[in-house]
Amino acid sequence: MAAAEEEGVGERVQNASGTAEEEAAGLAAVQSTLAGAAGCPPCDDATALWFLRDRKMNAVAAAAKLEAFLRWRADLGEISDADIAPSIAEGAAYLHPHLDVEGRAVIIVEISKHVIKRRDLETAKKHAVHAVEECLRRMEATPGGSGSIYAVWDMRGFSGSNADLDLAKFCILDVFREYYPKRLSQVAAIDSPWAFKPVWAILKPIIGKYASVVQFCSVAEVIANFKEGEAPPCLTQGAGRA
Repeated sequence: MAAAEEEGVGERVQNASGTAEEEAAGLAAVQSTLAGAAGCPPCDDATALWFLRDRKMNAVAAAAKLEAFLRWRADLGEISDADIAPSIAEGAAYLHPHLDVEGRAVIIVEISKHVIKRRDLETAKKHAVHAVEECLRRMEATPGGSGSIYAVWDMRGFSGSNADLDLAKFCILDVFREYYPKRLSQVAAIDSPWAFKPVWAILKPIIGKYASVVQFCSVAEVIANFKEGEAPPCLTQGAGRA
C-alpha cells in the first residue's frame, strides 16, 4: 500500500503517513544515514519519523532535511529563560496553558506589544525556537496532544512599529518550513486592521504557499476553538474583549 498523500499547506496542515512496514523501513534507513554522517548529532525515533512523514516517506530526503536541522539546532545550543529574558519580559509572545479543542499547543502573540526598535532580533529568534520546543514538550506530556501548533496573532492595536518582517520570515520560512516542518497547523490573525494590509502585501509573496495557513478571523471564532473557560485571557478580559 502506498504512503498516504500529505495534505498541502492550507487552512489545516497535516503530515503524511505510511503503513507500519513502510514507516519502520523508512525510519531504519533515516537513522542509518544519520549514523553514517560524520559529526551528526543523534536523533530520537519520534523526531526522525516526523521528518520521514514530512518528506512523504522518502527516506533520503528526510535524512537530508533532518541532518540539516540537527546540525543547526546543535550550533544554536541550549536556550534557557535567562537567554531570552528581554524577549519574555516584552510580554508579546507566550504559550497558552491549555491546548485547543483539536489538541494543538497554542502560541499567543499580542502584536501591539512587540516593538521593533526595542527588540534584539537574535534574542527574538531564540525565543521563537524556545516557544516551539516548549509546545512540543507540552503536547508530549498531555493526553490528546496532536503534535501541531495553533498560533494566535492578536492584531488589535497593530501599527507600523510592530511590523517585524525579519522575525516573521524567520518564524515561517526557517522555523516552520525547514526545522519544525508540519508543526504549524494554523495561524489565526484576529481583527487585522487596515494598517496591516500593506505589510501583508509584502509578506504574503515572500512566504509563498505558507500564506494560506494564515486565517483572518474574529475574536469569537478563535474563542470557539477552546473549551469553556480555557480561551486566552487576552481575548476575554479587559476593554474591548469578548
